[in-house]
Amino acid sequence: MAKLKFVKLDVLKPNNLTKIDLAKAVAEVDDSFSVKIEVVEKDRETETIRMMIDGNEIDIDEISKVIEKAGATIHSIDAITVGSEKK
Repeated sequence: MAKLKFVKLDVLKPNNLTKIDLAKAVAEVDDSFSVKIEVVEKDRETETIRMMIDGNEIDIDEISKVIEKAGATIHSIDAITVGSEKK
C-alpha cells in the first residue's frame, strides 16, 4: 500500500511562534518524522515558511491540526512523495 513519505508545505505563521517550536510540534506527531523549515518571506507580524516533512507515513490531516493548533495556517501543499514499503 502506498504511503505519503514526504510533503512540502507553504505555511504562514505569526512571529511570536518560533520556527523551532513549530518544527518540534510537527516532529512529535511521529517518531519517524524529520522536519525542515526555510523562511520564504518575513514581515512585521508574520513569516511565510516552507516546511518539509519526511517520514514513514505522514497523516496530512494530523499535521494540519498540529499546525493550526500552534497558530499557523497552511497555504498550500507544494510537493509530495508517495511510496510503498519494500518487502
